[in-house]
Amino acid sequence: QTKVMLTTARTAFATYYLNEGTYAATDADLEAIEPALGDAANFTVSGTATTWEASALSRSGTTFTIRFDGTNQYERDCDRPGQGLCRDPADASGNRW
Repeated sequence: QTKVMLTTARTAFATYYLNEGTYAATDADLEAIEPALGDAANFTVSGTATTWEASALSRSGTTFTIRFDGTNQYERDCDRPGQGLCRDPADASGNRW
């Protein structure tokens, strides 16, 4: 469920960028676009004009993170590699989920 929320955050960031021309959104900005994000535990975001990051805590206690580097590359990471749905090692693209 947490990974789905972060995928939803990715869509909300894209919408925010289309409207504002920047990814410098707050969690409240993204929740205004997609209210379901308010249900994510420990949901945090940060963004700049060209990059963004979002993370949330899963029920199992793993924090999942997704990052956009401004070049259409996404990095999906988590803080407990090898546990639950957090892969170890990462896949060929460096993603753990």
